[in-house]
Amino acid sequence: MGLILVFTGNVAVCQTASISGIITSKTKGVESASIRGLKTSLVAVSDSMGFYALQNVNAGAYTLSVSRVGFLTVTKHIMIMEGDSI
Repeated sequence: MGLILVFTGNVAVCQTASISGIITSKTKGVESASIRGLKTSLVAVSDSMGFYALQNVNAGAYTLSVSRVGFLTVTKHIMIMEGDSI
């Protein structure tokens, strides 16, 4: 079974971002999924509705990895630039 990574975010004036979204499988949120920025200290765990948030993210390129027991791991490459919303 696969995970679907949905994310939104915004970059604040101080050049840091907050990346957030919902981890789902089909139409249901996935609880306790691990969201990690590879080669960074960014980490979050989804709540009971699948929501997660990564705080204080600097502008730059990232690879996010989402995993949970019983699901395939999903990776997504993202680029955050000053003033972007993702």
